[in-house]
Amino acid sequence: ATPAQHLIATIYADILGHRHIGAHDNFFDLGGNSLQAASVLDRVAELTGAQVPLRQFFANPTVAATAQLAQDGAQAATVGASGAIVPLKATGSRRPLFCLPQVSGSPYTYLAITRRIGAEQPVLAFEAPGLEDDTICLDTIEGLAAHYLTALIDPSIPGPAAAIPPSQILQSFTDNLAAMAGAPAPSLAEMDEMTETTETAEMTGTASASGDATTDGDGLDPDGLARLLVGLQQRGLVPAGLRTAFLRRRLAVYSANAKALAAYHPPAPFDGRITLIRAAQSPESADSRVFWEQWAAGLEDVVVPGDHFTIWHEPNVATLASAPRPHLNEAADATA
Repeated sequence: ATPAQHLIATIYADILGHRHIGAHDNFFDLGGNSLQAASVLDRVAELTGAQVPLRQFFANPTVAATAQLAQDGAQAATVGASGAIVPLKATGSRRPLFCLPQVSGSPYTYLAITRRIGAEQPVLAFEAPGLEDDTICLDTIEGLAAHYLTALIDPSIPGPAAAIPPSQILQSFTDNLAAMAGAPAPSLAEMDEMTETTETAEMTGTASASGDATTDGDGLDPDGLARLLVGLQQRGLVPAGLRTAFLRRRLAVYSANAKALAAYHPPAPFDGRITLIRAAQSPESADSRVFWEQWAAGLEDVVVPGDHFTIWHEPNVATLASAPRPHLNEAADATA
């Protein structure tokens, strides 16, 4: 191994608690999650000065690839316009499945399904502006939809929906983005009880399920952010080593998305069919079905075991990953 690879392997080992890590070991195959990945990149920046974006790390999260990014100064091209698209699973012969972020703005929740959705299926996800840098956050559903549409029709992305009129894609994006953003999120008080998983900390808990923002990244002074970060770390909701800039950006994106959700009113029902995948044990599950029946020309109702959080973990995530498979198979057959 090169000196750079040895350094990255040491960082992986320290954060994941593994003793022996090779140059081609994959961070997520070793049990890492997206928040730990952020800790890795913070450590890389601290020790080497290289700022490696999460989206580049996710494209190939091996020791060797991360070491190369650090050596190159992370100048490799990102995927999609302005880095809006994150390749959660870049390999596969089919047209990619595109995933819209939830109210957190983070695409990394979908990592849980990428290993279970099939070897032939690429999975790309959209990332809200401002999540990784100080880009201005967008606080309207229409603005977010237009931002993601620009990335979607980028000719460098494999299998874009070029045959569909952009206005139709934008309306579909706007409606579906509102659905994704509308997934209920925990308050800070609720997060006190959620120490069993670090993934839920990506939500940062700054708004209620109704979308009423209570805190944003610019509303806390540096000392306040530091105290909040320590509190989340003490509760086991985020790993040690994350910087306050990470939390500040997450809070700002969450606040902007919550504002967008609260202000959005669909102009008309969606003129198409929607497949609603909902968690059986979530208190609002039945209400979501009733709501979407009003806003879709046709609704396929798919219920998976678990609640809003446990559907992303075994054994429920296997059922979740299988839910869209018939539609993906149908799309693959249609383009064969």
